[in-house]
Amino acid sequence: MIDKNTYLQLKKEIRCYPCNHVLDLCDSMKLNEYEKQLLMNFYNKEKVVHTCMDMGMTSMTYTKHLKEILTKFYNYKNTLK
Repeated sequence: MIDKNTYLQLKKEIRCYPCNHVLDLCDSMKLNEYEKQLLMNFYNKEKVVHTCMDMGMTSMTYTKHLKEILTKFYNYKNTLK
């Protein structure tokens, strides 16, 4: 798992990408539909409470899964170097 500073930096970095680039990343990282939807909800600045209610999860689960997705992104990004 990534540390808190890396997590926060990756959250900022993801939001700087254009939407089509984020979708391409989802495909390249082979994210499933659940992970893709969660990442896109985050990217589109959906409220955590709204996303949790739509997807049927708690806010702790949201944070845990988002951190797992961003860890995958971090590892993917480092393999490209």
